[in-house]
Amino acid sequence: MHKMENESNSPMLPKPAGCQNSCVKEDNVRADKVLKEMLEREHISTIEASKMMGRSKGYVSNLISRHTIPRADTMAAICDAMGYDLIARSREDGYEFHIDPSE
Repeated sequence: MHKMENESNSPMLPKPAGCQNSCVKEDNVRADKVLKEMLEREHISTIEASKMMGRSKGYVSNLISRHTIPRADTMAAICDAMGYDLIARSREDGYEFHIDPSE
C-alpha cells in the first residue's frame, strides 16, 4: 500500500476506491464524526444502533452529542453492530490488527 502526503507533510493513507466520506483522509478523526458518517451511510438511526448493541436507546446519541471518545472495545462493538470492522493499520507496511469487540 502506498502512502500519500498532506499539507503538513505527515503520511496518511489513501482513500479507498469509492469512499465518499471525509474521515479517511484526515489525520485526526474524532470518533463521533466517524459514528455519524457510518450511521448516515447505513441509514441507521442512533436509536437503532443503540438497540443493535443491546444498550439504552440514547447510548449512541449521547456518545455523539457529548463528543465522547469511546474505548476501543466499545467503538469496535458499535462498528460491529453496523457491519464494520475497527482496524489498526500500520502506516509503515500496511499490516492490520482487527479489534474484536467480543474480547
